[in-house]
Amino acid sequence: RRKYLRPLVPVFFSPLVALYCRGRRTLKKRGVSRRRWACSLCRRRARWKCVRCLRSYYCSRQCQNVSWHIVHKHVCYKPARFWWSVVVYSVGGVLAVPGVLKEPLVYDFMLTFLPMNFLATGIIAGGIATDIKRLLAVDIRGRTLEVLVVLLTLLLTFITSKLVRGYFGDPSQCWGVFASGSVSSGHTDEFSETTFFRDNIHVPDPSNPVSLFSSPFTFLHGSISNILFYIAVSFLRFSQIWFEKWDYYVFSRLGFISRRIICTPTLNGNTDYINDGCFPSVRNINPNFFLEEGRESCRADMSLMLFLYAGALAFLAYGSLDRHRRGRARNAGGQRGHRERRPHQD
Repeated sequence: RRKYLRPLVPVFFSPLVALYCRGRRTLKKRGVSRRRWACSLCRRRARWKCVRCLRSYYCSRQCQNVSWHIVHKHVCYKPARFWWSVVVYSVGGVLAVPGVLKEPLVYDFMLTFLPMNFLATGIIAGGIATDIKRLLAVDIRGRTLEVLVVLLTLLLTFITSKLVRGYFGDPSQCWGVFASGSVSSGHTDEFSETTFFRDNIHVPDPSNPVSLFSSPFTFLHGSISNILFYIAVSFLRFSQIWFEKWDYYVFSRLGFISRRIICTPTLNGNTDYINDGCFPSVRNINPNFFLEEGRESCRADMSLMLFLYAGALAFLAYGSLDRHRRGRARNAGGQRGHRERRPHQD
């Protein structure tokens, strides 16, 4: 109702609405939410959507007209408003997190894992919900599962942020979800996730087949851990090359901005950023930080994330193969029940 707020409301709220709609659309495709859109006005089943913002759904032309005059014309996302939103949220992010200017690559790497965690959690939750519905005829999809996916995404993003801190030279930040407080040197009946991963980092010796296959579960679990650890180290080494290129060839060559605002001198006070790099976090990158002695918390967190991503890929592959199998069975059934078509006659 206040006219001076009308140009400002879309700039602040349209990105949030866009993220919400994009997230719900992703969860619907993954099977977490029910594949049904409700009208933005009357909440009945929707059939059309706004052609400009592609975020509001309507059941009829009348509901769309009423919603447009009430609220939608003030929040519909015009392309010109996008850049104003970028400016506003960029300035807000810098003011809320002052370390962004000093360590932009660290926070960029942290933010990269947010959509990855959301997608992986959605794939696993959707696969579980689909299997439960198919086997037990119980539909658990809905807002409760959506909220659970969002909460798990935030938790996993917190864990990956701590791992990113360890990757950039501060492994004491690792949370250690499954890391135990103290482990005795002798035999223990308690299952310790920390010692299990630590003892299975190296590939078992094939010259001793008796001990190799004495515990098939341990051997299989250790082999999978070795493969995932190798993939993680390879990815982190590739990321190190990427960050070093940005550090040496982009940020350190911005002249006055590098010297006064962005770059940080070395411990010796050296300001030759072109040769030494711009950010101390890039200088301290360690791709093997979670494999070092005494880093059980980082190793446990890394194991959790790697098994989560591997599980998401397994659910994705299983769902694709299952859809392919069902499609072939449906096509075969349709061909058996369909009569032969008559030839076309002119």
